[in-house]
Amino acid sequence: MSRRSASDSAQVLPALREDLRLIEGPVSPSGAPTWLLFDPVANRYFTFDLDGYQLLSLWAKATTPEELAQMIADVHGADVSAQTVAQFARTLEQSCLLVEPAEGWRGLAHRAELRKHGWIMWLVHNYLFVRVPLFRPQALLDWLAPYVAIFYSRSWLWLIASIGMTGLYLVSRQWMEFVSTFQHFYSLDGLIWYVLAIAVVKIFHEFGHACTAVRYRCRVPTMGVAFLVMVPMLYTDVTDAWKLTSRRQKLLIDGAGIIVELMIAALSLFLWAFLPDGPARSTAFVLASTSLFASLVINLSPLMKFDGYFILADLLRVPNLQERANSLGRWKLRNVLFGIKEPCPDNLSPQMRSGVIAYAWIVWLYRLVVFTGIALAVYHMFFKALGLVLFAVEIIWFVLKPIARELGQWWQRRKVIVRSPRSILPVTGLLVLLVLAVTPWSGRVAVPAVLEPEQQTRIFSSSPGRIEAILVSEGARVEKGQLLFRLSTPETEARLRQTEMQIALVKLRADRRVADAKDKAQSLALEQELASLNRRREGLQREIFELDVRAPFDGVLAELPPEISVGRWVGKDTEIALVASEGRIRARGFVSQDDLGRIEVGTAGTFSFDDARRRPVPVSVTSVAYAGSPSVDILELASVHGGPIAVEADRDQRLVPTNGVYSVAMSSGAQTSEVSHVTRGLVHLSGRRESFAAAAWRQVLKVLLQESGA
Repeated sequence: MSRRSASDSAQVLPALREDLRLIEGPVSPSGAPTWLLFDPVANRYFTFDLDGYQLLSLWAKATTPEELAQMIADVHGADVSAQTVAQFARTLEQSCLLVEPAEGWRGLAHRAELRKHGWIMWLVHNYLFVRVPLFRPQALLDWLAPYVAIFYSRSWLWLIASIGMTGLYLVSRQWMEFVSTFQHFYSLDGLIWYVLAIAVVKIFHEFGHACTAVRYRCRVPTMGVAFLVMVPMLYTDVTDAWKLTSRRQKLLIDGAGIIVELMIAALSLFLWAFLPDGPARSTAFVLASTSLFASLVINLSPLMKFDGYFILADLLRVPNLQERANSLGRWKLRNVLFGIKEPCPDNLSPQMRSGVIAYAWIVWLYRLVVFTGIALAVYHMFFKALGLVLFAVEIIWFVLKPIARELGQWWQRRKVIVRSPRSILPVTGLLVLLVLAVTPWSGRVAVPAVLEPEQQTRIFSSSPGRIEAILVSEGARVEKGQLLFRLSTPETEARLRQTEMQIALVKLRADRRVADAKDKAQSLALEQELASLNRRREGLQREIFELDVRAPFDGVLAELPPEISVGRWVGKDTEIALVASEGRIRARGFVSQDDLGRIEVGTAGTFSFDDARRRPVPVSVTSVAYAGSPSVDILELASVHGGPIAVEADRDQRLVPTNGVYSVAMSSGAQTSEVSHVTRGLVHLSGRRESFAAAAWRQVLKVLLQESGA
């Protein structure tokens, strides 16, 4: 006889698998009884309320949904429809709890095909988290049970608590020495000790769970290692704890690993205070610090499925807490945003429901941060091409896909959402945000720049000398060739006096050539010597003349360094003044790679001084370099000099920008009287308008191109 759909009233009920066991479960948060259906093949438990228990208890005695509904009415006095029975049958079928599905072998084959994944999908599901069972520990745990029973006694707990408190007191007396112990691990040997200590702590942690589960007559089918982003983490399968009706026993199994680590920390703290310096004391430090940190920070967190999550679930008596919280969170979100009135997907009390919903929303934010961090970690663990692909898979699969799935649920309810008055505000807000994102509002382009006279010259000393006189003051107008500074060099002046004495001596010898036969014979040599001395004197006079600093053109003495004063010695090529013309001024700066395409020659803007008291100066772009600047030659703009452009010095001490920048030159109608020297500021150009969405997309493409090596 063929079996048709479970929704058909004439269908024969499919049989339950004979290996399933129905047992009494814990009391629900509302105080109602529950029952558990254990699947030994999948090592899973399914929770049912009173209605589900009534259906399961009479399932084998009925042949059709109508007959089962009538039997429940006769035996339990409950009103159950045939449609409810058919829907319950489909739930059992989807959980693989029936001997044969309603569709027969074709249904089994179809579901098997759906469960099959290609190697690509296998990688997507398993490259972040995969479990590897290592051994079946049940026999070992049964053998250990009588030996570890002492650790569950009240006497042992008082003893270990006393040891821990004593250890804390002793360590507090030597706190700085205790903290400095960590420095011993800045070596290969120290790292090996550290890893081994962590491994030992985690092994004891897992055996704490396993031994406690066996103590309360639960099976532990496997223990093994799980890889979370390729980081090994030990695990213990204590699924059998679902059958326990005592919340205290469940909590002890959940927290056994943490309790073991705290015991290890207590003993380690106590021993550290008495051990001499060496590997043993360092190991005690690692065991204490690692156990305390792992227990209090990582394992107790209920936001990921570590020990803290299971402790919270059992405290609240809410099995499958995260799945149920997510369902309630989505239900509440739809209600808050759109006023959708749908039946609550769970039967928790109002107070419990509010707490679980808050927990769900916190978990969503936490998972967003964690999965984004994992995506970045995965990206940096591999070479760029593969890392970029894995990063994209992580973000799409674990961040964007859940969001897209919920948006799909909203789309299915679009007719209800449109008719709901409450949806006006969020829909309007969403549309406004969308319009704001795609509308090209912002056209402002910020360009770090300096404002300076179009013609300016920094004056340097031509040779070492002493300043004898400063003939002008800072800000004074000067004319081309005007003497600004008088410098002297005693050595040069002494050589000039010596040369003049030699010239006078040679002239004296030349004047007495008639009376002195010897000088007459050397007349030609004297003339040559005199000419040489005259040339030397002219050179020394020119050198002394060039020591004096004169204005190179008509303008203003814009800068006079404060260290330049009368009597001060200056070396060769020492800057002693800045002379600027009184004509027009210009601005020079660097535009970022992101904004390069938004400006062109003729783009207008204003230069804003760092000193907010000064009025902005209008400027206009005269040239844009479309090749990136290899270095920042305007020192005032470099970060090492307090400027806004981040730079790093290369081996040639050039200031290389960390991000791509492009040189921009701008002219201004302002006069030198307003700006007489180099002044730092920020130019705001009215560039091509761009929307926030376009800017974000361009930034994403930029990062993708950079990180892919394109």
